[in-house]
Amino acid sequence: MATVETTQRIAAEDLAELEKTIQNLIKGVRDPGAMDRAATEMDEAREEIQRRLGILDLAAELSARSE
Repeated sequence: MATVETTQRIAAEDLAELEKTIQNLIKGVRDPGAMDRAATEMDEAREEIQRRLGILDLAAELSARSE
């Protein structure tokens, strides 16, 4: 029988934070500190992408085409 190797693509600490966030979402709990941290991380990621790749001018059609 063939075996399948799997690798964990999400770091354990990130997975734990994600699970906690999902539980808070289910319970309706809003954590302003977590929201601020997430906003900061998203801003840093956006800035890093812009540094590496420049300004990306992309668009997608959001409505169905008329035929």
